[in-house]
Parts: sequence; structure tokens; C-alpha cells
Amino acid sequence: MAGIKIYTWNGLMKRVSSFLFVLFVCIGLSFAQIDSKKDRLISLVNKEGLIKLNTSSFNQFTEGKRNYGFVAFLTALDPEFNCKPCHELEPEVILIAKTYQRSRDNTNLFFGYLDFDDGEEIYHKLGLVSAPNVLYFPPQKAGESKQFLKYDITKNGFLAENLARFLSEQTGYSVRVKRPINYPVLAGQVALGIGVLVSLKLTYNNFYQATTWATVSILVVLTTTSGHMWNHIRGPDYIKRTPSGAINYVVDNISSQIGIETLIVAIICKRFFRIITVLID
Repeated sequence: MAGIKIYTWNGLMKRVSSFLFVLFVCIGLSFAQIDSKKDRLISLVNKEGLIKLNTSSFNQFTEGKRNYGFVAFLTALDPEFNCKPCHELEPEVILIAKTYQRSRDNTNLFFGYLDFDDGEEIYHKLGLVSAPNVLYFPPQKAGESKQFLKYDITKNGFLAENLARFLSEQTGYSVRVKRPINYPVLAGQVALGIGVLVSLKLTYNNFYQATTWATVSILVVLTTTSGHMWNHIRGPDYIKRTPSGAINYVVDNISSQIGIETLIVAIICKRFFRIITVLID
């Protein structure tokens, strides 16, 4: 009896050991499969930080267990589609992907792009009827089937900064945008700044002259007293005709005026302005 019990116990232990061995092998293969997917993703990333996809690779990287996040840019760049939004969004996505590739977390989030010609089946599968689209597939465990998150282009626009903010919120990683320096614009701004400084230097002394302030003051007075502001607010007719067809240059009403009155008053004031300026000098 003791021999039978020992044999039974030994048989049970062998079965348990075999089961555990198979279990650990399956777990190891599972992790190896996940790591192989990530390793392949890393090897496929181009210099722009993107992975070119087709129907097969899209399904491979967005389905099943994965320990990484995946951003898919679905577009239609063929000229026959004439998709202007696709061409407008493409450089913004490339900018984000290229910037993120230089970060420390670049093996936890990947960016791929799928052209309509290479993955028409995916459009039908996901129920997409237009392009472009930006979809985020979060990490998921075995047996899970998490729904992808779609970036609202209509609401948020094409700017990379808005898309990066969306991805940062959804992924938990710091997705930033680092735009290259636009040297022509920078040179123009520097030249404009120098021009302003030179102009201020040349006109600096004029601010201390009585003629300058007299000119400014009289211009303000002319603008207000000539009726220009009233015309700007009310928008009256430039001229007005009498019932007989004659032109009225001045309205015989203290509460209204016509446009030409302002011109007449401005001409008269201009004469006085020149006289006053000469007297000041």
C-alpha cells in the first residue's frame, strides 16, 4: 500500500510540474510575443518618427495584448482624392512624432500612418467615411478590447500643439512640440526691431519740440471739431440735394450734418493751423 501511495504521489507531482512548466512556457512566450511586437515597432520607425502601415501591420500593432500606446494617422495623400486637410495635418503629425522620438519615453508610444491606398479595409472596418483621422490605441491586457480614442479635428483644428495636448492627456506621457526656428521670419523681426530703434533714435529729439506737440494737439482738435467722429459714428450722406435739385453744402439743422461739411471745416482749420504753426516757430 505504501508503495502505491508513493507512486500516486510521485505521479501527481510530475503532473503538477508538467502543468507549471507548460504554464511558464506560455507566459514566457506571451511576453516574448509582446516584446517582439515592440522590437519590430522600434525597428520600423523612420527618421521622422513614423511607422508606415498597411492593413496587416495596422491590425498586428493595434489588436491583442500590447504594452505600448499607438497613435495612428489615417490619411489619403493621393492627388486624386484632393484631400487638402490631409496635406495640412501631415506636417503637424510629423512634427509631433519627430519631437517625441527624441524623448526618453519613445519606446512606450509609437506613431504610425496609414494611407487609404494601403488600408482601405481599415477604413471600412472602423466605420470611417472621411480623412484625415488621428486615433489613439491605449495599452491593453490579454483578453481586453479597449476602444480607440479619436482626436476631434473639427473642434481642435490642425495645429500640432492642440494634438500634442490631447495625446498628453490621454497617454499620460509628456508629448511636446518643438518647432524648428524659422530663420527668415526671425531675420525679419530682428530687422524690424532695429528699424524701430533707429527711427526712435532719429525722432527722439522731436518729442521735446513745441511744434511736435502743437501739431498733435491741433490734429486731435481738428478730428473732433470738424465733425469727423460724428460722420464715423452716424454715417451721413456726403452731399444733400434740395427739392429743386441744388446741392446743399451746409445743413440748416444744428443736430445733423453732411459729409462735405467736415471737408469744408477741415480746410478752414488747416489754414488756421498753418498760421499758428508759423507763429509758434
